[in-house]
Amino acid sequence: MKISVVVPVYGCRAALEELYERIKKSVEKIEKDEYEIIFVNDNCPQNSIEVIQKICNKDEKVVGIELARNFGQMKAILAGLEYSTR
Repeated sequence: MKISVVVPVYGCRAALEELYERIKKSVEKIEKDEYEIIFVNDNCPQNSIEVIQKICNKDEKVVGIELARNFGQMKAILAGLEYSTR
């Protein structure tokens, strides 16, 4: 089974590391190897892309996407789904 988790990001930069750890722990209970986590930065004013890049650098199963402007939650999710490889 292949799993993709798409997370739209706007605000709450401080929670991203914990969110990543919780998602990873939950997904690995279902599928140990065949998964990806896609964080879509929806032009967050808190510059969350820095945290996303840090997470990507330590885990190859995490992908970060940065949108050029704020498109909203649904468009961010759709962008992540389009990028998904699973």
